[in-house]
Amino acid sequence: MGRYIAGELIAGGYNVSVCDIKTEAPAFDTRISIINYNFVTASDDDSLNVLRNFQSVVFCGGRDDRSMPDGDAWDYFYNANVVTTCKLTRLASDAGVDKLIILGSYFAHFDRKFPKMKLSQRHPYIRSRVEQEKQSISEARSGLQVIILEIPYVFGSLEGVVPLWKSLVNYIYKTPVVMYTTGGTAFISVRNLAQAVVGAITYARHGDCIPVAGKNMTWKEMIKLIASKLEKKRPVLPIAWWIIKPLTLFVKLHFKIKGIQSGLDPYHFIALQSRNTYLDVEFCTNYLKFRPENLDSVFDDTVKACLQ
Repeated sequence: MGRYIAGELIAGGYNVSVCDIKTEAPAFDTRISIINYNFVTASDDDSLNVLRNFQSVVFCGGRDDRSMPDGDAWDYFYNANVVTTCKLTRLASDAGVDKLIILGSYFAHFDRKFPKMKLSQRHPYIRSRVEQEKQSISEARSGLQVIILEIPYVFGSLEGVVPLWKSLVNYIYKTPVVMYTTGGTAFISVRNLAQAVVGAITYARHGDCIPVAGKNMTWKEMIKLIASKLEKKRPVLPIAWWIIKPLTLFVKLHFKIKGIQSGLDPYHFIALQSRNTYLDVEFCTNYLKFRPENLDSVFDDTVKACLQ
């Protein structure tokens, strides 16, 4: 994701530096400066010396809902997603940075949209994203503008990196009849996400929490599209949430036996998974000035990468 964002910024005429790169990450464009720096472990003085050289900072870090900590899930996600961004906000404020763009989660948007579902009360991961937004925005000082992009499911491929969709692609490839939940959700290509970041730097204002997407699809439509890329005909059997919900108790038992916790409580999450969690594509594309990419070709690239 960071590589795409850096590439779009370079294309837009920005001077770009990146830091805290994973050792297994593919090489970046030679026009991009690589800094050996991690604000979480660096001293405040070292951080200020680094950050005062930049007008805008983009934070793509933290932990997402796939993480399964051994200890308390709330403590884990709070430290990963809230403590880190609050520290970065304070440092960026003191360093005179103009804008801080934080890549968050669209679950925070649905916490606002569906208050009766009590998402932030029931799911530690979602609560951490909600608190990340509130606390990072309130921590800003000295003219720093904090903008949150609320990210849905992302499709795209990167050379040498296995897409996160590999297990689903394998399931569709091997299963004659695909059983999945009802409902649907929002998607965005990794290239569109990078363009949204550039748009946020250019157009967004302090306190904006912007759900971004390029397309809304039902789960059935998504599975059919993946199956077509696999050159497979797969009937899709939608399963209602109330049928699946009792089975999630066994999932929770499995987690307990293994001594791990999920940031999303399966028993309550299945109701959200089965809804149409769609986003306003027209609003975000107009506000951030990017054009939705044709997801057909993006899915094609993603599926090919999953099969390698």
